Amino acid sequence: MKRPYEVKIFNLTCFSADKNILVNATLTADGSLDVNVNLLKDYPEVHFIAEIYLDSGSGKYEMEILNKTVIVCRIFRQPRYEPLIQIIYKMVLPHSNYPTECPIRKNTYSVKGFRINTELLPPMLPEKNVLMFFNVAS
Repeated sequence: MKRPYEVKIFNLTCFSADKNILVNATLTADGSLDVNVNLLKDYPEVHFIAEIYLDSGSGKYEMEILNKTVIVCRIFRQPRYEPLIQIIYKMVLPHSNYPTECPIRKNTYSVKGFRINTELLPPMLPEKNVLMFFNVAS
């Protein structure tokens, strides 16, 4: 489905509270996203909290679309688990060497030149400003 809008990333902050996970992310001059994640050890399981909010029109991000703790290994094993996260994951895979099974091995994983493909987003997502948080925990 051709969308009348595109997704632009204007600001990006990445950090890790785990000393064994080093994260570096940058927005390139053309607006695409590059991310490097260096895992200094193997992880049998990884969880992350995904939060997505829409701008209600007043510049306040009050409309909660998603607020869930996601089990990464279930994304790999169960194609129907967390459909919105699955869509994002499948968009990222062609631009990355991200893992596709658990345990997640010690390695440097990268995403290069990633842009969100609006044609793959569910039709329920309107043309609005969005605020997203992804907090990773082992």
